[in-house]
Amino acid sequence: MLIIQMLIIFIVVLLVLSRLYEFWRRRRYRHPHSWGYAEFRGEQQYQSDYGEVVNTQVGTLAVLADGIGKLKRGRVSSHVAVDSVTSLFKLYQVMPNPVYFFQRCFNYANAQILKALDDREGGVSLGCVLIAEDKLYYVLAGNIKISLCRNGNLIPLSEGHTINRLAERAYKEGKLTRQKALYVMKEERMYNYVGQDGFREIEFFDKPVHVKAQDRILLMTKGVYEALPWQNIENILSNNETAYDQAQELMARFAALRNMQRDNGSAIVVEVR
Repeated sequence: MLIIQMLIIFIVVLLVLSRLYEFWRRRRYRHPHSWGYAEFRGEQQYQSDYGEVVNTQVGTLAVLADGIGKLKRGRVSSHVAVDSVTSLFKLYQVMPNPVYFFQRCFNYANAQILKALDDREGGVSLGCVLIAEDKLYYVLAGNIKISLCRNGNLIPLSEGHTINRLAERAYKEGKLTRQKALYVMKEERMYNYVGQDGFREIEFFDKPVHVKAQDRILLMTKGVYEALPWQNIENILSNNETAYDQAQELMARFAALRNMQRDNGSAIVVEVR
């Protein structure tokens, strides 16, 4: 009899804890992380950058794409990639395995771009950040830059798929001499992107990053981080403005640049709450 009573109490406690956890999750969903997105076309004929942020009960997903290809191919590729990732994310009620989710998203986006562009002359740099509870997960293919700003310090999280980064890793692993590595590291071309036959390589987080209230998460395309000094970006992310205003200020600074051929530029800022 005593064992039965203890079992009933245990079950009741589990049910109460489950209800409390669900209440906490829904409360977090009603007060999602705030964010801002801004873009500037630069000197290009078409705006090939595209970004979107989605809040669900799982968490907050930020997706940024920098399209590759002539005419409208880059724009089509970026929209297809972002729509592919966000549409899959909206199907999830829980996220037990972020790595599997991102693998599925990037492979699906790759297939959809190839389907949309029969001539195979397009693609995207694609970067994603998922904030679930107090953990940050990121993944990318290409040269989207993902960073965390905390206490006034802007910390790069991602490396990117460019020739110079490949050379740096090869040197650290002893596969390249220092002289050859220094020569190759001047090359900043991408060697990997979404929207190509045989796409496989994805840069994943080593381990989830613990985030705190008032942290800022920044995703930006090559046009922005190559044109604006890192200190300027850090100063903007460290002010007391909203995430939306910070994204707009980044693009205003980018648009104000003179005497240079500007690429498309875009950025997403997410404020952790």
